[in-house]
Order: sequence, then structure tokens, then C-alpha cells
Amino acid sequence: MYKFIYIVFLVTCITSCKSLEKNSGYNYKINSQKNFTEKLVVKKSTISDVQESFGFPTLITYEYDKTLYYYINIKTIRKPIRVNQLQSYHITILEFDKSGLLLNTKFDNCENINFQQDYEEEYDSFGETKYGILQQFIKNIARFNK
Repeated sequence: MYKFIYIVFLVTCITSCKSLEKNSGYNYKINSQKNFTEKLVVKKSTISDVQESFGFPTLITYEYDKTLYYYINIKTIRKPIRVNQLQSYHITILEFDKSGLLLNTKFDNCENINFQQDYEEEYDSFGETKYGILQQFIKNIARFNK
């Protein structure tokens, strides 16, 4: 009897499952408000102003004369089999000088990058986050641009 109920439950779940749209936690206001970030450059905003407005960045890289903040916005589609398929992504880069003043903003929709694999964020046995494909790519860019 329980097997029958379990099978009926599975069949109804599988037939009613649709792919769900999900933002993966990197949904920052900064990516949708390009004019606002341009105003930040004109106002000569500081690092603390930007963090107060947009939160902590996804990635920070330090170079000799500047600091780069990467805000990564990833949109995934949740498949019924617990796999997140990467749908769209874009990166906002904020460039600060040594004193912490905002110099420049860059927007990259990553149209020239083709990720065929699925995006997944998992946790290893120590509870630390394993990076998905896009995060690994950005970390590698930051490492080679130093």
C-alpha cells in the first residue's frame, strides 16, 4: 500500500514539475542601475559608500595602484533533478584607486564566454563553498591580471 502511494506521489511530482527561475544570491541592484553607478563616479564615492549602497562584492582583487570590486549577477533555471542550469550572467566591475575613491565602472555581459556546463554551488565536507564555473573563471581572470 505504501509503495503504491509513494509511486503515485512520485508520478504527480514529476509530471507537475516545471523549471523554476531562481536568482542565485548574487542579485545586486548595481547591475540594473547603470546610470546610478555613473553618478557614483561623478560624486567621487568611496569604498564605504559603495558597500553601504550595494553590499559586499562577490570578489575583490588588489593590484599595485587600484582595487577592483566584482559584482556578479547570475540567473539560473532550476531543473526538476536538482541541477541549476546557467541562463544569464553579467559582471559589474568597480575600480578604486589607492585612497579608496571610485575611478571607473565597467559592465560585462560575458557574451563572448560560452559555458556549456551547468552552474552549481555546492559545499564540501568542511562546509566551505565550492565555486561554480563562473566564479572560478572570474578568480582566474583576477589572478592573471595582477
